Amino acid sequence: MLNYNKSIIGKFREINFLNADTVIELTTKNGIKRLIDGYLNLKLSNGANSVISITAMIPEDKYLTDVLCTEAGMGQPQEYYRVQAIISRTYAYNNALRHARSGYNYCDKQHCQVYNGYCDNKPAQNSVVASRGLVITDKKDKLITSAYHANCGGNTCNSEDVWETQRSYFKAVHDRFCGDESKAEWQRVISKKEWISYLEKISGQSIEPAHADFSSQNPNGEPVYHYKSISIKYAKIQDAFRLKSNWFSIEDRGHELVLIGRGMGHRVGLCQQGARIMTMNGYNHKEVIKKYFSDVMIQNYKELIMKNLKN
Repeated sequence: MLNYNKSIIGKFREINFLNADTVIELTTKNGIKRLIDGYLNLKLSNGANSVISITAMIPEDKYLTDVLCTEAGMGQPQEYYRVQAIISRTYAYNNALRHARSGYNYCDKQHCQVYNGYCDNKPAQNSVVASRGLVITDKKDKLITSAYHANCGGNTCNSEDVWETQRSYFKAVHDRFCGDESKAEWQRVISKKEWISYLEKISGQSIEPAHADFSSQNPNGEPVYHYKSISIKYAKIQDAFRLKSNWFSIEDRGHELVLIGRGMGHRVGLCQQGARIMTMNGYNHKEVIKKYFSDVMIQNYKELIMKNLKN
């Protein structure tokens, strides 16, 4: 049912708002407000448990600007926004068909890139425009998987240390810029009983609690945790316990374990807080991108397509 000025206009299964210059405010049933600056489609699904699907059709520059507001944050250095614009554009182009079967390109969650709607951010907008069309490719002119995370804790990871796939441009690098940032350190307490249960489930072995000391030092961010004959990737432990990162040491304090960690996220690719500090210290977007991604090129996407067509 569509209301306007407290008057019922009619009942519709699908409504399109076609004025792209109008900012529309949506309010969810939880009271969350979101501004959308683009064409908007509202469609009621069939069936007894009908839901309204909302699809926004947003020009690329606007979409990327709004993504930068969420993924990079407000009030950031201009050059850092340019770094994130190129990263996010590459990610968007590489995943444009991810939700094609559902009739749209991207969701608004971390599964794609977090999109919280319209925001007024001139520096971010200017960086998107200034870098228009620029993407990151590998040596074979293929778009890279432009992964990024909040904070690497001082060292990034090889992709194969976290995921199953190896990528030549995902090589671990030392990062001296992010260590003093807000997301560089964390702690988590886990009961020894819970830890033993996890190790037994993963390994199929029985562990005697009375003789077990799980203390483990990991000062350099090694990818694999070892306990006697048991070996597990720290990334798998991160997923299982929903930890902030895959880099941590363990202090065994009897009935509980204290995990002392560094970084936030998967630690593959671009470290956002490290990149931000680099731009504040005078590094440009090319230098930042090439620090975190090995043997890559920054190219214009349209020119790249034309080059590939000629070949």
